[in-house]
Amino acid sequence: MPYSLFHTRYLSLLIGLMIFAGGPARAGVIGDVVKDFKPVPGYVVKVQDDGYLIDLNAKQGIATGDLFTVIRPGENITHPVSGKVIGTLDAPKGVLRVIQMKSGYSRVRVLGEGAGIRRGDPIRRYDTMPALFWDYTGSGEALFLELRNALPALKWERYEAAQAGRPSGPGRVRSMTPGVIFILHEDRLEVRDSEFQKIRAYDMAGAARQSAPAVRPAGAKEKPSPPQITFAPEFQHFQRISDLPGVTAMADFIRYDGKLLMAEAGDARLSVSEVGETLSRVAGTTLVKGTVYSIRWWQPTADAPPCLAATIWYDDAMQSAVFALRGETLEAVGTYIPHILGTFDRDGDGRPETLLQQRFDRDTFWARGGIRELRMTDGALRAVETTLNLPAEFTVTGSLMADLNGDSRPDAVFVRGRSLYIYSGSQMLYRTPGMGGSLSAITYALNPGQQAVMTRTAAIEIAPAVADLDGDGRPELIAVAATRAAASAPGIYSGFRNSQLAVFKFQNGAFVKGTLGDQLSAPIQGIGVDGNRLFFVESTPANLAGKGGQSSLHAYVLER
Repeated sequence: MPYSLFHTRYLSLLIGLMIFAGGPARAGVIGDVVKDFKPVPGYVVKVQDDGYLIDLNAKQGIATGDLFTVIRPGENITHPVSGKVIGTLDAPKGVLRVIQMKSGYSRVRVLGEGAGIRRGDPIRRYDTMPALFWDYTGSGEALFLELRNALPALKWERYEAAQAGRPSGPGRVRSMTPGVIFILHEDRLEVRDSEFQKIRAYDMAGAARQSAPAVRPAGAKEKPSPPQITFAPEFQHFQRISDLPGVTAMADFIRYDGKLLMAEAGDARLSVSEVGETLSRVAGTTLVKGTVYSIRWWQPTADAPPCLAATIWYDDAMQSAVFALRGETLEAVGTYIPHILGTFDRDGDGRPETLLQQRFDRDTFWARGGIRELRMTDGALRAVETTLNLPAEFTVTGSLMADLNGDSRPDAVFVRGRSLYIYSGSQMLYRTPGMGGSLSAITYALNPGQQAVMTRTAAIEIAPAVADLDGDGRPELIAVAATRAAASAPGIYSGFRNSQLAVFKFQNGAFVKGTLGDQLSAPIQGIGVDGNRLFFVESTPANLAGKGGQSSLHAYVLER
């Protein structure tokens, strides 16, 4: 081997070893991968028209999206001296993907081709199936070697061959044999199947540091890198409930009188529907003056009818309103409110009892410290000073209040400037970028009346939700994450790349970020949890000419 080639090869491997060697974070990632991908044996127990049933579920440590090889038992291998059977020459018969887990069994479907699979066929998770390692960091060969040694049941392609065949950017390779792809990014390790469905994701931020320890104050403890978490819905993909009329800019949910109600807004319209297996209209379309950019349910007392707090922009000014749902009618109980409105369930009983207003400021949109509480007194709205301790950057839209860290005090959560913030009073507990991405956006004049008008656009983000997703008695935070292109049109953002539901859980003294469900190609414009179903509204915006556009209501069934 020429010296230059040897030197380059050795240096590349050495750098990889320096980055990934020795360190609890990297060891933790390897340990998690081994746990998630260890072979688990089972059997096909039933053949169905659309797939099969297997005798495994979450109790055996499997998860939605896991892959199983169907085994065709082969010739016995006998020892030449003892005559004992020491193994069999098994061959793969097909690959199955878990799509739904039930009590005592799971539903699976064939990945690729799998003719001749029968009841009683043995199966093993992640056994004798092809595995690729795509390195998009240029320094991951050491990690590849550790994974290959830790998961010998997989049929690994050589590192060099896998890099030569990988696409310039992660994506599906149509000619790939059913199997798994380990994709190394700078900040995470993803695992996907050959149809590019995500199986697992692991945070590599802590593992990608060099092994030299950082200098820190004497006595200070180093914080461990939080692991990546993934909350799997019971079904691999969401269920489509119904298409919605027009493009929904904002939707919100409330349970009232034994019914789940969804309010939706778009342009100058408001409507309310009951959510079941499909949608049924409760209150017909109500037209308002101006454009509705945000709606939130508000129920001041348990015996009061639910109200809609609508943030409305009209005639270059904030002119919000509150509507009470009485029978099949939305009746205005407060109009021409020159503030931005938001509602909150501060005690976690499922009823948003608190209505806040925030002063509109042309320079910052959300005025710092300009928050008061609105109360219903003798049938009229009255503004009073609030006793809530909120951070100066807090916004009454795209926000909620909930006890996330178990200290019996509601934390303030809000999405602003593409970041999600969690505060306890004036103390910031957590911040993460890449959040939000709402279609609802107000473009207004900074200097109205001037000859050279300057404008600003403020995105009205979707409020997060809270729910106990994993059944451990502690709430998780669910919020919208999205990426978008730079191109946008006034009042409505276009050019989105994708959106997804992000999940945040407080564990071991820190917030850990994960994902739930599929990645979507359109923005999410409303989320809500009711029982074991998580609802969300997906809205495809109209083009710059104002044509097209569609919204739909979907649901994930949660496995708890």
